[in-house]
Amino acid sequence: MLRTGDEYIIYGNIYDSIRLGCEAILLLAGYRIESSSQSHHYETINMASVLMSGELVHEFNNFYYIYAKNSFKKFFNPAAD
Repeated sequence: MLRTGDEYIIYGNIYDSIRLGCEAILLLAGYRIESSSQSHHYETINMASVLMSGELVHEFNNFYYIYAKNSFKKFFNPAAD
């Protein structure tokens, strides 16, 4: 049974899976994002989307939604960590 705040754990796990999958897409194509900036994860997801050349457009739009939810968790609900 889900408790209050559990959705942040779920979004965090989904987000990490997506981010790692996008890193794998970049690595398979011979690329790597070299950045320690706050936007590193966004850049990784965005470049994977570009490399997919329009494939999975709907899925990548959902990824951006989950990225936003995860960012909200980190910046506006630090107690959820």
